[in-house]
Formats: sequence, C-alpha cells, structure tokens
Amino acid sequence: MLKLFVCYAMVVVEKLQIYDSLYNAMSFLGGKIMEQYLNNLIEQFRLATGSKNVDSKSAQFINEFSDWIKSCQSMGKEYAYFLDYMGFRFADADCAEVGKGDYDSVVKPFETTIITQATPIKKVNSDRIIKGNMRVYESVPVLVRDYKGGNQLEQIPSDIIRTYMTQNPFTSSSFLGWENLHNSGENNIILGIYGSIYDKDIEARIKQLNSLKDKLTCGDYKEDYSVFNGSYFYAIGSDRKVKKIYKKTR
Repeated sequence: MLKLFVCYAMVVVEKLQIYDSLYNAMSFLGGKIMEQYLNNLIEQFRLATGSKNVDSKSAQFINEFSDWIKSCQSMGKEYAYFLDYMGFRFADADCAEVGKGDYDSVVKPFETTIITQATPIKKVNSDRIIKGNMRVYESVPVLVRDYKGGNQLEQIPSDIIRTYMTQNPFTSSSFLGWENLHNSGENNIILGIYGSIYDKDIEARIKQLNSLKDKLTCGDYKEDYSVFNGSYFYAIGSDRKVKKIYKKTR
C-alpha cells in the first residue's frame, strides 16, 4: 500500500511541476520564441483532442493541456524505444533532433545534439544545444540564426551532424526539403509521428509522412508502424551504414 501511495504521489508531483511550468510559460516570459513554441503545442493539442477550450488564461485549460503534455511525454519515451527497436542510431552527438523544445523533445536522456530556438531545455547540458533553425537548401542542411534583425546562414558540415531527426512536426513545412537530405546520400533522416489512437488528426499526420516518403527516390530507407497500449507509432528513416566520424566531447 505504501509503495502504491509513493508512486501516486510522484505522479501528482510530476503533474504539478508540468502545470506550474506551463502556467509560468503562459505568461510568455520567455519572449516571442517561447510564445510561438507554446502556440504550436496548443495547436497540436487542439487538433489531436478536438478541444474548443484553448484559453491560455484559463486554469481549466492549463490543467487539460498539462495532462496532454504529460501523456505525450510518456508516449515520447515509448517512441524512442520504438526507434531503437527499428535499429535507428540516434542517441549520439552526430544525430540532431530539430525543432523540438522542453515539452516535446524525445532525446533528453541521450547524447543527441538538439537544434532549436525554444530554449532552455531542462536536464540537457547547454553544450548539446545549437540555438537556431535548420532549413534545407537544395540538399544542404543550413543553420539559420537570428542576427541583427535578420538571418545568418551557416552550412552544417556533414562530418559533424550525419543524421537529422524530428517527430510530430508543428507544420507541413517542418519536413520541407528533408527528402533531399536523404536522396543526396550525404545525410540520414529519421521522421516520425506518435500519439493516442483516439487522436482526431491521425489520418492527416500519416498522410503528411507518406507524402514525404513518396519523394524518397533512393530505396535505402525503412519504415514501421505499431500500436501499443493505446498509442500509435510510425517512423520512416534512412537505412544505410554510416561510418561514425565525429564524437562530441564534454
């Protein structure tokens, strides 16, 4: 009985931590970037659940939203296991997770590099984080940083980052050009989606991923779909042997 009580107490504390974190974040103290990140998550919440209550000043909404975030984080851990089961190598510094943040990153426990504007990310050393956006120009991955009111572009060397991954994209443009990374043979990609089997946007998400799959001209990729404990997981990624050239040091 004591063990069950302790487990229940830990769940309650974790939920309250997420609630408090979201409550503070809803004040947009992190500026415009954090505001945009949270708005993207809220839109995902709305599409997945069909909720009409998206008032960021409402305690009821924040409670529902924090429950959803906690559920997604739990599924994110399962998604990482799913990628490992598929044989993808994503836990080292030469793989970069792109466009995720504190509430939806799936690589916090690993050594994976994180490319994001939405910082800070709790429990992640700052030397793992590259602040900026990743965009694909033709077949070249480029880091886009804010610089004096404009954009500074910097090519990301393929001997530093070999694989790019993202999951549950916020918009259809999140995957834009990623097929060229794979088709060029210079980089690998891992793209995926996951969520509750009761989500209302499953078909749209699968269609988005399949649309990118149709653009892969090289056959050296693999995909898998699985349903487990009321959650679905679907991933597509490059299936090549890539020599590990770079290891990030502390």
